Amino acid sequence: MPEKKIDFRLVFVLVIVMAVSGIFLTGIYEITIPYIRTHEREAREQAIFSVIYDAVDYEVIENNNREFYAGKDENQNIVGYAMEGQGAGFQDRISIMVGVDPEGKRIKGIEILNMAETPGLGARIDEDEFKDQFMNKTADDAFTAGDDIDVISGATLSSQTTADIALDVLLELQQLKREVGEDAVYE
Repeated sequence: MPEKKIDFRLVFVLVIVMAVSGIFLTGIYEITIPYIRTHEREAREQAIFSVIYDAVDYEVIENNNREFYAGKDENQNIVGYAMEGQGAGFQDRISIMVGVDPEGKRIKGIEILNMAETPGLGARIDEDEFKDQFMNKTADDAFTAGDDIDVISGATLSSQTTADIALDVLLELQQLKREVGEDAVYE
């Protein structure tokens, strides 16, 4: 069997092409990342005002490396809180913003921030008809798909994950309010 010779010119050209491609992709990333961050910030802000629909302003509150938002009306009175939550969906992670009333007892609304669920099935969690089911739910409700949450046909996992995230955020906001105290939250 004849021995194969390595053509070092081919290897050199391949290394150059890979290096130029890497530099090009890094440059594109550096150019686009500020726009991506701006878009994410705008989407988050829009979601906050969507789930705390009577807020005209909000304040960022941090506690134990967790960030949540206090929505305020035109008189700077707290009209609700919002916080982001995530969970494992069918295709990828589902990220939602959950808004609660000022007492932290009832959900005011949810908004889907990010998901990659199956179009026509799990992606229907972003429809108003599905999201509206969560309004006025309390921690005493079941948050069970098929029980008190209507399941999207063919998307039980997406439906239940959204319900689980909403309940987890509601409970976490209640805990955060207890930890920081009523006076600290309302400042």
